[in-house]
Order: sequence, then C-alpha cells, then structure tokens
Amino acid sequence: MNTNKTFRILIIDDEPLNIKTLNEVLKDEFEVFFTTKSPKALDLIKSDNPPDLILLDIMMPEIDGYEICRRVQADQKISHIPIIFITAKDNPEEESYGFEIGAVDYITKPFSPAVVKARVRSHLKNYAPSEAMNRKASSATEILLVEDEILNIRVAKTILQKLGYSVCAVQTGEEAFQMLANRDFGLVLLDLELPDMSGFEIAKAIRNQNREIRQPHIPIIALTAHTTETFREKCIQNGFNHFISKPFQPSDIESILTQFLVVDSEEEQHTFTLMPDAIGEENAEDMEAFFIKNLKQRIIDLKKASQDLNTIQSSQSETTIKRIAHSLRGSSALYGYREISEKAVTVEEAMGEEFIQNTFDFINYLEKVTLVTPPRILLLEDGESIQQLLQEIFSDCNYEFIHASTTTMALETLKTEKISLIITDFILPDADGRYLIRQLKQDPQKMNIPIVVISNKIEEQVKRECFLWGAEFFYTKPFDHNEFKSTITKILRRISASADSSQHLFTDKITFEKEYQELLNHNQNSYLVLIELIHCHDALMHYGLQTSKDFINKFANLIDEKLGDALLLMKWNMNQLLGLYKPDESLTNYDAINNLHVIGQQSFFELPDQEKRSFAFCSSMVSIQSKFMFDELLGALEHGLLDAKTDSTHLLETLVLDSLYKQKKILCVEDDEIIGSFLVQRLSRTGIEIDLVTDGRSAVDQVLQKPYSLVILDIKLPHMDGFKVLENIRRNFDSKKLPVILLTSMGSEKDIARGFELGANDYIQKPFSPYDLIARASKLLNL
Repeated sequence: MNTNKTFRILIIDDEPLNIKTLNEVLKDEFEVFFTTKSPKALDLIKSDNPPDLILLDIMMPEIDGYEICRRVQADQKISHIPIIFITAKDNPEEESYGFEIGAVDYITKPFSPAVVKARVRSHLKNYAPSEAMNRKASSATEILLVEDEILNIRVAKTILQKLGYSVCAVQTGEEAFQMLANRDFGLVLLDLELPDMSGFEIAKAIRNQNREIRQPHIPIIALTAHTTETFREKCIQNGFNHFISKPFQPSDIESILTQFLVVDSEEEQHTFTLMPDAIGEENAEDMEAFFIKNLKQRIIDLKKASQDLNTIQSSQSETTIKRIAHSLRGSSALYGYREISEKAVTVEEAMGEEFIQNTFDFINYLEKVTLVTPPRILLLEDGESIQQLLQEIFSDCNYEFIHASTTTMALETLKTEKISLIITDFILPDADGRYLIRQLKQDPQKMNIPIVVISNKIEEQVKRECFLWGAEFFYTKPFDHNEFKSTITKILRRISASADSSQHLFTDKITFEKEYQELLNHNQNSYLVLIELIHCHDALMHYGLQTSKDFINKFANLIDEKLGDALLLMKWNMNQLLGLYKPDESLTNYDAINNLHVIGQQSFFELPDQEKRSFAFCSSMVSIQSKFMFDELLGALEHGLLDAKTDSTHLLETLVLDSLYKQKKILCVEDDEIIGSFLVQRLSRTGIEIDLVTDGRSAVDQVLQKPYSLVILDIKLPHMDGFKVLENIRRNFDSKKLPVILLTSMGSEKDIARGFELGANDYIQKPFSPYDLIARASKLLNL
C-alpha cells in the first residue's frame, strides 16, 4: 500500500461524528478531506484535484447520496472514481439499488474501522487512476469471458454482443492467463468455479503479478451464484472490482459494465430486463433448443453419477452431482427455466439421505422438462382471414393450431383437448369474447389458459371488461405482426407445466349453482356475497394479468384460513369474487365479513416494484330467497357495491331489494313481439319502469320526451333502422348521459364496429342470456 498518501479520500457525510471516526481510521495511510454539504461535495469531485475514492452517506440534506452517485456516473470525466456507500440503510433492496446506480461497495452503520480500512485498501489496490481514465475513454471494448459452462457462455456472449461489446471466451484459468499475457482487454468477467483453479486464485495472481500479464489493474468482475456479505468481502480481498450474481439479468450486466467501459458503437444501445428480450426474439427458440439439447446430456451425466451414490465412489459422485446442480442453478434461469434453478439449489445444499432423494427427484423433473411437445393454440374465429394471417406470422414456429368457428365449438374442444393458449376474434356468430373469457375464468380447470383477443375498434369499456374477466392482451386491427408474434411467444414460454396453486381455492360455476340450489331448497340461512378487491384492479392495469391473479389468489388463501367451509368462492372477474356464505352460529354474518375486512386491511401484497398494497375490499350481501331469481340477486349485489364504496360491507335487506331499480326507466326498441314481451316481463321483475316501442321513429320521439336511464335498441326496425336511431340519440345525448345497448342478430364484426363508432356503449347478440342482459344493463345504469 502506498505510504506517501498518493490516494485522496473524500468523505461526504452530514454527521460530524462519522467524519471524525472515518478520518481517524484512514488518515495514517491516505490524504483525507471531507464535507457535510452535498453541493460542495460535487464541486470538490469536479475540481482540478479530484479524490481517488469517495465514502458517501446516503441520507444527506439537499441532495441525497443516490443522486450524487448518479451525477458522478453521468459525467465521463469523473465516472471512474470508485464510490463506497456508508449508510444506516441495511435492507437488501437499498443495497442492490446502490450497486445498480454505480457504487463499488456498500458498508452499513455501525461499521467496523478494520472493515472500512480493508475495503478502501482493496478497491484502491485494484484501481489505477490513469489506466481507469484511459480505459473509459478508449473504444477498445473487448471483454475476456472466463467461464467453463457452455450454456452460460452462449447467453453471456449474446447479451454482451447486443450491448455492443466484442467477446473472447475461454474455459480455464490457464487459457485466461495466456490471453492476458498476449492481448489487451477492457475488462475480465470471471467465473469463480473453473476446472483447473478457482476464480479467486486467478484474480489474486493478476493483482499480485504472479503471472506474466499485460494489465495488472484491469477491472475484474466475478460471476457467481453466491451473494452473501462474507462472499462479497472475499471477492474484494482477492482483487475483484465488482460481481454479477447468477442467474444474471442483462440489466445488471449493462449497469456494472458501463461503470468501467464505454462502448464506441454506431448501433443503438438497448436496455434489457428479462432473458428473452436480451437475446432477441429472433434467437429465442434457437437458444431454448440449445438449452434442451445440453440439458439432455446433463441428465445422462447425473444418472451415471447417481448409480455410484451407495458405493465406494459415492464421495466423488456426490461432488459431480453437486457441480452439475450448481451449473444448472446459474444457467437454467437464464433460459427461462427458473423451476430448474430452484430445484438445483435443493440438490446442491442437501446432505445424506436427503441429498440422494433430492438427486433422483431432480433427475425425474429434468426428464419431464425435456419431453417438449409443440404448444397447442386454439384459434377462435368464424372466417379465414385471421387464420391465414396467423399461419403467415407463425410459419417458422413449432406451434399447433386448432380451429373453432363459434364459442360453442371452442368450449366443446376444450373438454377434450389440452390447450396452451387461446386466440379469439372478439365478435363471433353465437357470442362475443367476453362470454368465452367469463366461462373459462369460472372453471378451475380452464381458468389459467391465457386468452388473447383480436377485434376492430370497440368501446373502451368493453375492452376493459375483457381485461377484468381475464384476457391477457387485446389487439385492435390492424396490429403490428412482429409485436403480436413477440407477445404470443412470451406467453407460451412463460407457461409452466405445474398446476396452479389457486385451483383448490375456487369452485366452478356448475358446483356453485348446484350448492346455491341446495341451500334454496332447504331454506337454509345463507347469503350471496359479492367481494371487490379495491387494489386488484390497479394491479391488473399497471402490472398485468399474472400479478392480479397472484393478488386475488393470496386473498382467497386468507379467506380460506379464516372462514374455511363457511364460504364457497367462485372467481367472478379479475378483481371480484362471488361467494355463498353460511354463517357460523357464534357470529352474525355481518360481523364475520367485517372481521375479514379488518384482516384484509392489515395484510399486504408486494407488487413487482416492491410497493405493498393491502387486501382492502368492499362487499355487498343479500340473503338467498326463493322469490328472486339468481340473476336478480346478482344485479342487486352489483348495485350494493356502490353503497359499499363508503360503507365497506353493505347488507341488502329484502325490502330494499324490491326497490333498488325503482327510480330507473328503460326504453326497449324491438319490433319482434315475442322478444319485446320477454324484455318487458323480465326487466319489470327488477322494479324498473319499461317502455316498449316497435319502430325507429317512435323511439326517437320517446327519447326526446322522457328522461330514460337506458335504451335497449334493436338494429333492424321499421321506418328507421337502429343505426339512424342511434345517430339521432347521440346528437342530443352523450354516451354517459344516455347509455345505449344494441340488441341484435346482426352479429358481423362490421355491424358491431359501426354501432360502436356511432356511440353505442355495448351490444348483446340474439339469442341472449337474461342474466347477461341484466348484468350489462346494471353496469350502465350505474353510470
């Protein structure tokens, strides 16, 4: 270590006691200067005599430590200066973020003086200011990759080349020394476990110049599956500048490498997050095939080694198995097989009989993974246009398409065929996409099949309903073919063969209705409950379908723990649950649900950005009574949720139920006498006042004379068709002041699209379900 105080250390901390302590620790070996002010700190760093290393507190007034670090990293003239955070923030998220924005180390308070001195020495020993600045300014960005695992080499090279770097890969320590003796590199990425020596031995030899090499101060980044504090300490002591943990994320590689290298490339630079994005969709299937091919060889090696576990060679066999498991622990997650990575850990860390059992379980699981069959996609559309388009888009993919022209055919197909994904046209001869989604999401055996909807332009509310019921994506024609292909590929790669843990939590629609009828027949004291999770809708819209599934599944687990068999649950849509509740004699139904409210507000779900949301919910309840039909009770519950927004549990009494719709007035425009009579008879049961007219001109006159809450409008009408009626209505009322539902047998996409363009809020195809009609009317009556 230099004793002439060549290295200058800048301490940035607003606490004088910390500065005094650090100064006492470092002043004998280094030139120490300090400041308690963030703006002054930046002036000192940018001065003509900048520090060689910075010790930086995070919690600073005016400008915090993170922002100082970001500003230093953004300035090429000073970005080479190593920054060590010294802070009381000790959670892993804070530490990870510190490394992400450019720090070389992270020390928590209260700190050990010996540790601080050792860390500062190590980072300065591995750092030569002139070399660092020249390297940052140089366009020589070739990286030496030292890694023996061919799977990791393949992914790392693809990612690095995408980022603009050239790569030279070697698989042993001796090969690395030969390269470093004859060529100049910008940086070394070094695996810690190699066949001939450890990464620690290689790094130490480079720093101590025990081998003939050209660049003793070259940055060395460790590639490791270990990330503990002790392990990181060992990396620094042996001469590493930083580390990247396996399975490594491309964003981690990019963030760390840009601290040491500048890419002089005309190509556009990318920011990557997940492995498939990093390698590019054009390489994804090739990479996956490469992984499966190598995985089969690993299975052969594991089987061979496992045969000797109970023999005299068992120690050597165990070492071989753990080495293979360690290799797969790092590489498999990079290829999208995180389950393999997790199971590899159980083998690597097991001992004795548990190790033997875990090994055989691991082999069995790997064999299942390698039995790859083409994904089966159910394509639902009544024409040939989409079918021809998809054949063209996916011509180079190993997907099997099964075609259905109606929702009825699709549901029959799903009874007998194992389907990986559904692509459906929104408008079909016998129903629309919402009907199919709702049917599947209420079936525990089918609810996890991803659904992608394709449609012409429709009302945003209808699109939102598709998402709420559980659609993964909604594409409006015309759409970008490459983007669509990328979406489908990502969904299929994400699908796991393992069963969804939510299946036992939810019942299917048939079982639910059967139980409902049993309670009704026996006149048992029971309730229908509609529960809406307040934060689940935001989770769906901001983070996607999988996050909302996880959210509602965890809430269902919470309910199951507290109420068990007393509450039978069915998924109603992606932020609502429908329940049959049989209250315990010790508690009133109202108190039981309210107790659950308290628990929900005190329990939390962690979102992908690490923010937390409670399981706060609103609910409405109504007693099951024979005088009301099932769909009438559901409509009442929908209205009850409106009152529950301010009073978290809204109990609907019988007398209130009779008058829920009393203030509403609907105009039905229908020239078919049978359908018209049915609409009047069915809707009147809810207490709504109904007017029926049979031609278009009368409809326009009625709308202008009476204050209607909703219009249900047929398209084929005498004197003036429904489209003309709709045009007249929209000249006088916007869609929220007077919502309109088209009720029609004209189910072509062109007709429906025209209706939405003219201002319809929704449409229902004939023949229709009474419940569907009442449910859609109820939603629009709440506007």
